[in-house]
Amino acid sequence: MLNGMNVQMITERAWPADYNFEPYLKEKAILAQDWDAVKSMLAENTAKVAATIRSVPDDDLGIEVQMPWGPMTLAQILSYHEGQINYIASILGCLK
Repeated sequence: MLNGMNVQMITERAWPADYNFEPYLKEKAILAQDWDAVKSMLAENTAKVAATIRSVPDDDLGIEVQMPWGPMTLAQILSYHEGQINYIASILGCLK
C-alpha cells in the first residue's frame, strides 16, 4: 500500500497534504485478511514504485520533499525505497 502512495509522493515531489494514517491502518487490516489481494497489490505497487524510481532524472535527486518528520532529498527517499524493493526481492528469491 505504501509503495502505491510513494509513487504519488515521488512524482509530485510532495507528501500528500490530506494524508491521514488512520484510514491506511484500517485498509491494511482489511487487506491482511486476503493473501491473494496482498500479493497482487505488492506485485503491482512494487512494479510501479520501481518504474517511478527509475524515471527520476539525476538532476532532480537534490530536490527536497517536506515529509512529516522533516525534509528529505529525493535521493534519500529513493535509496530508502530501493532498499525495500531489494529486501522484498531477496525474500522472494528474485535476486541472483
